[in-house]
Amino acid sequence: MTGYPEPKLTWYWNGKPLSSNDDQQETIASSLGMQIINMNPERKDLFIQEMSTALQGNYTCKGMNKGGSTDLTYEVILLEKPRIDSLNEKAVVFVNNTITLTCEATGSPPPNITWLFKGKPLDLHNDPGYRLVGPKNLMLLSARPYQGGEYECIAENEAGIAQALTILTVFEPTGERNMAQNLTIRTIQMGGNITFTCVMSSNPPAQIKWFKDEEDIYSVMPQDRFSISSDGSALTILNVRLEDQGQFKCLAVNIPGSWNYHYTLEVTSSPGILRHSSSPSKVNVNDGQELRLQCLATANPEPVYQWLKDDTPLSLHVLTMSSIEGNDFSTPSIDITNLSSRYELHDQGRLLLIRGIQTHDAGRFTCVASNPVGEDRLDELPTSGPGDRNIQQRLNGRQLILPNVDYGIITRYICIGKNKAGEIKRIFDPTLVYPPVIIGPEGKNPRHVLQNSSTRLICDWEASPRAQVEWFKDGELITFDTFPNINISVGDTQLYLTDVQNSDAGNYRCVVTNEYGLAKRQWLVQVMCKLVMIMYL
Repeated sequence: MTGYPEPKLTWYWNGKPLSSNDDQQETIASSLGMQIINMNPERKDLFIQEMSTALQGNYTCKGMNKGGSTDLTYEVILLEKPRIDSLNEKAVVFVNNTITLTCEATGSPPPNITWLFKGKPLDLHNDPGYRLVGPKNLMLLSARPYQGGEYECIAENEAGIAQALTILTVFEPTGERNMAQNLTIRTIQMGGNITFTCVMSSNPPAQIKWFKDEEDIYSVMPQDRFSISSDGSALTILNVRLEDQGQFKCLAVNIPGSWNYHYTLEVTSSPGILRHSSSPSKVNVNDGQELRLQCLATANPEPVYQWLKDDTPLSLHVLTMSSIEGNDFSTPSIDITNLSSRYELHDQGRLLLIRGIQTHDAGRFTCVASNPVGEDRLDELPTSGPGDRNIQQRLNGRQLILPNVDYGIITRYICIGKNKAGEIKRIFDPTLVYPPVIIGPEGKNPRHVLQNSSTRLICDWEASPRAQVEWFKDGELITFDTFPNINISVGDTQLYLTDVQNSDAGNYRCVVTNEYGLAKRQWLVQVMCKLVMIMYL
């Protein structure tokens, strides 16, 4: 800068002096990371060593002498590439609802924002479905299915460009369901096929996954037992079995929140009497002895038991009696009046007890287990001698075949081989083995329990060898550590819920297992609240 007399040059930053002949002013420039160099009497240069956003602003060089003053101003702006911080990768909105897509972008100078939908710029001026909120955020005023898809935010300034994508799902749940419980109960007879549907309209399409009793269906059912449609919306269970009972759930895994449908499957079956758990078909009884004839059947719903003697039904009426000595029968006994007071039924008809048996009691007793689906029968001859059970020998006596094995033929067998030189024996003590069978009624199911009250779930079973029992709540194994408020009996056959609260509601399942198979029983526990009326005076 020239002038006469020679001008005095001073640098200013946003109106504050940075240089003068005073050493203090030079110190101000140095403290800000700047350096002022006197190139010659007419030139003084300012160097900014490490430029930062804080040092942006107006830098002025001012020259003064006795004749006046003049200045030169530079606007210094730090260029910083845009950066997008807050755009979520996925977003969801109900159809006809409002949603705002936020694109928080920083940069220097502040970047300009452009929105693309499916790769094309949005015409925000002519499309009434969109509105800009501030310079950055995109609002959908009333989301429509066609607006679901890929949105791109582009932030651009002189230093560069930044891009970010979000996938918006416009969700429209459809299909029939109980809105209060989101629960549908389906019933089918054993052996049939049943299909559960899960229709969820959304754009992009919902990705549906199926669960049984809160576990991935692929991990709990063989794949030849079910099929799933190509879009995942339909699950078909093939050749339904009793163990298929339980809760089935479909879940939209690509949609935030708990968007799912629940189905409870109940399988009905005609009764099947468990021969190995019932009395043998022929027994030998001496006069005056006590005879017990047992008849156990599996069915859903629980069967009703009826006894016949020589094909004639025994007429019954209820007679309350004390427990039989040495046994714990808590149910009322039943006196069969048309025959004798010595005949009693226990355990809801599963056990026929004949006291002080006499010769004229001989005959064929038939147990009939029936429900609305069908019936099964078991004949028992209580006063005949030991039966041969049609035991067959093969290969000159070297092989013994025992058909229809039950407890009646579980005894010691001796094989004897003889010739002129002597004889040899081999002793066989067979053991009857069979998979677990859950016996006894399950009680009300679903089980409605008042809040602060208690309930008991019973899982009695028979098996050989002895089985192991495990209890689950909503698919999670019940232990003292995981569910300290749930009590299980010493034999693991009963589960107690006391002081029931809302958190106790759910699906409870007992699983009985031995090396030959397993059996399951499941209850749906629902907690009910008492109605309280408050009156204001």
